[in-house]
Amino acid sequence: MTDQTIHRSFPENKYKGLDKIILKGYLSACTRDYLSWISSRGIETKSKTICKVVEKGINCEEERFPSYPRFIPEGVSEALLLKGIQDFFQYLWEQGAQPRGYTGPNPTRQTWERDLLNEFIHDPLMRVLNERAIENAIDELDRPKWEIPPDFLDTLLDEVVSRICDGSYTYLAKCPLAWVEGEVGSEYVLFDGVILKIGS
Repeated sequence: MTDQTIHRSFPENKYKGLDKIILKGYLSACTRDYLSWISSRGIETKSKTICKVVEKGINCEEERFPSYPRFIPEGVSEALLLKGIQDFFQYLWEQGAQPRGYTGPNPTRQTWERDLLNEFIHDPLMRVLNERAIENAIDELDRPKWEIPPDFLDTLLDEVVSRICDGSYTYLAKCPLAWVEGEVGSEYVLFDGVILKIGS
């Protein structure tokens, strides 16, 4: 007896197009519901090297850093029942958006929902939270580990809407020296034999 392999595609509707304003509203509610759900599950910490600018140099120390959870498909069934998340996926489903094909013993709509939940909700949220945690550590700020300011969240929502509708991605590159300030001619010893000098 062999295991049956089935191929299914979701959604089952033809693509009708998406309204970006409507989509952003559903995405906002979905993101807030997911953030509230996952933050209620607690968080562990891990050791991470954080480098800070000090007088005439760079100081690196080991600090406890939030270990934001990776996505586990089998662990989000409860989250998929939240109203904001259900409404978001129902809108995409009815519009025939984000078609995906799956092969396995029994692919279902929930397989599709979990896939999209990871790509458009979980991963973007964890990226922003990690960036905030690094900034907090560098600036020695004691902010809530799950806090995302409204302007950060709004920018994130716009990026995800563009990704869903247009397939466009936004990449943000940050120079680690951007936080180094000082007068012209100031020097910082990064490590033995390497000196950063601020020019004009």
